Amino acid sequence: MEAVLNRILGELQHVNQKLENIDNRLDKVEQRMGKLEQRMDTLEVRMDKLEQRMDTLEVRMDKLEQRMDTLEVRMDKLEQRMDTLEVRMDKLGQRMDTLEGRMDKLEQRVDILEVGQKELHQMVHAIRNNQLESRAVIDSVQYDIADMKGGLKTLCENMVTKKDLRFYDMKIGEHDREIFTMKQQ
Repeated sequence: MEAVLNRILGELQHVNQKLENIDNRLDKVEQRMGKLEQRMDTLEVRMDKLEQRMDTLEVRMDKLEQRMDTLEVRMDKLEQRMDTLEVRMDKLGQRMDTLEGRMDKLEQRVDILEVGQKELHQMVHAIRNNQLESRAVIDSVQYDIADMKGGLKTLCENMVTKKDLRFYDMKIGEHDREIFTMKQQ
């Protein structure tokens, strides 16, 4: 029975050691990833709950002689939970690696964007330098447009309107009827 207790205590110490390692990793992640604070807080709450469960388990271990059969069943469940926790911790480690990779990629993208920003600043500077030339061209175009407006005004004054066309169509129709009437006579 002492061997079982020692084994359980060894496993509990192992679990506590793993929990301390997890807390250290979580602190590093919190420093690097501000956006993951909510997830980390949730994980810390879970870890606190797990520590509370472990404390409860230690109290139950003191009552081992009275509840040995029940404890064996609970120990099996605890081992399952530990396995699940280890799996979760492995997944968390993978997530952290993935997030670190993403951060590296984001840093690369920021570097690229900074280079692009410098190029844009140079282009804006070149555009500002060409602004006077553009203004001269615009003034020339505006002058040409004013000339064209005058030409269009003259053209519009000389154009035949729809009203004129209707009148001519009406007159042609009248003449066609008169010609038709004359031919029939």
